[in-house]
Amino acid sequence: MSKNKLLILLILRILLCALFVFSGISKLYPVWGFEKQLVDLGFASWCDQVSYLSRAIIALEIFLGLAFLQSHYLKRFVIPATFIVLVIFCIHLTVEIFTKGANSGNCGCFGQWISMTPLEALIKNLLTLGMLAYMYSIYKEKEKNQYLVLVVLYLVSNLAIFLAYPFCPCSEKPAADESALPSMPIVVPDSSAAAIDSPKVHTSPLLPSPAANQTNSFPTKKANADTVKVQESAPPLPPKKTSEFTAFRKFSDGSVVDLDDGKKIVTLFSLECEHCMETAKKIGELAKRKKLPPVYILFWGEESQVENFFTVAQCRYPYKIVEPQVFFPLLGKAPAPPRVVFMHQGNVMADWDFNTFSIEKLEQQLNAQ
Repeated sequence: MSKNKLLILLILRILLCALFVFSGISKLYPVWGFEKQLVDLGFASWCDQVSYLSRAIIALEIFLGLAFLQSHYLKRFVIPATFIVLVIFCIHLTVEIFTKGANSGNCGCFGQWISMTPLEALIKNLLTLGMLAYMYSIYKEKEKNQYLVLVVLYLVSNLAIFLAYPFCPCSEKPAADESALPSMPIVVPDSSAAAIDSPKVHTSPLLPSPAANQTNSFPTKKANADTVKVQESAPPLPPKKTSEFTAFRKFSDGSVVDLDDGKKIVTLFSLECEHCMETAKKIGELAKRKKLPPVYILFWGEESQVENFFTVAQCRYPYKIVEPQVFFPLLGKAPAPPRVVFMHQGNVMADWDFNTFSIEKLEQQLNAQ
């Protein structure tokens, strides 16, 4: 083999190693984001299945990347195995492009570090397949290979990932707060309480209107009694349901609330997410000109990040920091934080993510209730 081909082969092996190792490591920060993608695609369910699957995929990527730095079974196993993995990814990306569009969000190839659309990821994979094909055509396999080298490398990759990033089994539903005991009082903070409108008179064909009471022949006392009855009548409340947020009761301000009682706005924010800060800021701006139902935030992140979040958002609401294995399943169909949910008696009346949320939509929904 000529020196030029040897140099090209060395460069390709280093590039492929860096590509696959970086792809695997980037999915670990945060690993919960990669896990949610797998759940959304239907490859696994929360919580244990996706925890094993995500780490196994990441370990496989890192193993394949490191395998290019050694020479045992490079042509007979490493290059073909990598080729097959990329073909599977290309098929998945092609389906995504035809079903959701070429630019439908982040494909997750490099986790949250580098955002790539399905089309960009497909082009990247096709170029990588070309590199593998060229390497396969010029590489000459060793006469003596040791399969134990690859076995040990694969086991070490898996062991390193599962030990460095352990996970705790979790249930599909979050554990109830200790504060949810029935003996505890339910208190709604005044700062986020909904406005109490003055009584309105609802007219009906079967009941005399207030104006009619002034001119009809009924005694004044009788008319006043009828008016009071009409005033006290109110639209019936929707049947109360148990929402997915029912277990969260105790919040940062010390209040103990029932999120399924009355009207509530529940938001899911990441403390590092700029989109979440922007969404919180919009809600705060609406609250300055319109009385909102109580707003509660479920955060993912560290307590030390809370003050910066509220400083940027220019508002503050009762919050609770939840574990990632609880937070991400609660995102539902939202591809990533934020999620904003307007509920009435536990019934989801409106549900938005960053791409669908707007102040106008929230205000329209509130006015319709």
